[in-house]
Amino acid sequence: MWYQYNNTNACPGALSKGSAVTVVKSVQDPSTCAAKCKAGVPPVPGATARCNVWSWSPNSKNCYLRNDTQWTLGGPSTGYHSGCLESAIWNCGYSPATASCPSHFQPPPIPRPAPAPAPGPLVHHVTANVGATVVHTLNRFRMIGVNFDFWDRSKAAWDGCGSLNSALGDPQLITLAARLNGSMLRMGGSPADVLLYDVLPGACSAARLNATGEAMPSGYFCPIWHQSAGQCLTMSRWGEINDFALKTGLHILFDLNACWGRENSSASMDMTMIAGLFNHTAVMAATNQSAVYGFGFGNELYSNVQAARYGQDIVTLNAMLKQAWGVHAPLAPVPVLVGPDNGWEDMGASHLDAILNVTNGVMIGSSFHDYNNPCFDAYTGTELLANTSCFSNRVAAVKARFDPVVNRHHNELWCTECGPHASSGVNGLTNTYTSSMWYADALGLYARNGIKMLSRQTLLGGNYEIINRTTGLPNPDFYSVLLWHDLVGTEVFNVALDGCDDTQCSEAVRVYALSGRREDDSFSSAVIVVLALNFASSAANGLTIKLPPSFAAKKKKKKKKKKKMKSARTCELWQMRGAKGATLQEIAINGAPANLSLPAATCIAGEVVVLPPTSVTFIRMS
Repeated sequence: MWYQYNNTNACPGALSKGSAVTVVKSVQDPSTCAAKCKAGVPPVPGATARCNVWSWSPNSKNCYLRNDTQWTLGGPSTGYHSGCLESAIWNCGYSPATASCPSHFQPPPIPRPAPAPAPGPLVHHVTANVGATVVHTLNRFRMIGVNFDFWDRSKAAWDGCGSLNSALGDPQLITLAARLNGSMLRMGGSPADVLLYDVLPGACSAARLNATGEAMPSGYFCPIWHQSAGQCLTMSRWGEINDFALKTGLHILFDLNACWGRENSSASMDMTMIAGLFNHTAVMAATNQSAVYGFGFGNELYSNVQAARYGQDIVTLNAMLKQAWGVHAPLAPVPVLVGPDNGWEDMGASHLDAILNVTNGVMIGSSFHDYNNPCFDAYTGTELLANTSCFSNRVAAVKARFDPVVNRHHNELWCTECGPHASSGVNGLTNTYTSSMWYADALGLYARNGIKMLSRQTLLGGNYEIINRTTGLPNPDFYSVLLWHDLVGTEVFNVALDGCDDTQCSEAVRVYALSGRREDDSFSSAVIVVLALNFASSAANGLTIKLPPSFAAKKKKKKKKKKKMKSARTCELWQMRGAKGATLQEIAINGAPANLSLPAATCIAGEVVVLPPTSVTFIRMS
């Protein structure tokens, strides 16, 4: 079957050039171009391959004929026409404008790469000395959050995968999300401040939706920029979102519209819709139909809402929550509040301090956003998979700027929107194994520095999603957070490395130590989990873990002959390997294709663990 798309260019940029493309000039209409492809014209003169994809330009009147195995959608292009042959193109027929999300278009199986060769001689022999003192304690989520934004179908690289449009009843999506049960689900993102709630008559009228993109007569515009049309959250969809979270065991942090009716940066806003949403959600909570843990307030508003005003609004919201839950759900826990959800580089410590001076303990978390664009965009090195010193410097800068403030106010620092790269990510980078190593390192780095939350952008949608919106399968990043979820507990220990003094080692080898999660899902400091990463592109390194005496394993009972027995400590290992840019089909855990069962390999406590190039290793000792 042949599919044809109007106003679509399937041969954009480089795909319109090269040896695999035939360009037929002076074709006056798209139907003639389609006929040439359907007639089996070889893309290259003299070639035996036949045409499977065609595209016609209204400007040049060129007809582009391609032999391919994948449909590449070039995005909306007025006047262009394109088509493909379903039997030859695995995702022919896929259109973001109409596809469900996830769409479950499955690519043909590709040959898995040969098993990675055994690591060569160890370049460094590193000893990780784990300290006995707990330096930080993680909160109930153990760092784990995933984001689910409100983007509509017009957003490039999202393909209808915003939280208002995705197929929340999709069994595979539910299964994957449920593997992260107990984690936080942050809902909102940039469109949060143009989202209306259908909680009163006319709340989502066309006039009100249009007004979300209009400046006040004074010229004041509250959202940080107008990048999304106004949307409506119906209460039926709100019920579906909560049902999804309840089924998967996720806890919702919902980002409220902080702009509706606000006339200037120091003015109050119209909170009528928020009050309606609170009341509706409290009624749901009374019958265990709500998965809401808390509410954020606005997204990257900075000085568009003055700090004192923002703090006063938070205090008002807290009173509204207590009122709604007191009336409708007196036995249910009242949701918490976090804010201000600003990018850390553009938010001064004084701004956050001014907010916390007003809120006086009402906000449990001081939230910021961080994307690692500078660490990836400017990195040209080849010895390391990524610029690890840049990662460390950014976290150190966040800590130096905000720690004095949050400590003084007895608050917590949360990254509620964190990712390897902003602007919906970068295809071929943020959805590949390279990003997985950043993610695993970021979890350890944030935990070691006392940041209580790393909410990953995103669960679904954009090129940084951890679940692939097209196939419905995990992207490599999913396994980084899944291993953390299944293994890591709540206590963070100091680690000092010996034998890793030169730059070649210190920038390649990263080691973190935390208490562990038992097989019965309880957490215990008698279980130690070490996360070790080797960012070196070609060098293998050896790691020996040295635990303090307080963690000494219990000895087996001596037999009558009083022979000394070896330590009974159990050692298990999960080692993820991949190459730069590797996709799901090209990564392995303990030498086998990655899968959700996560079988462990055995190791021997106290002996050298080999860290192959570009590897992520979790070691659990109990």
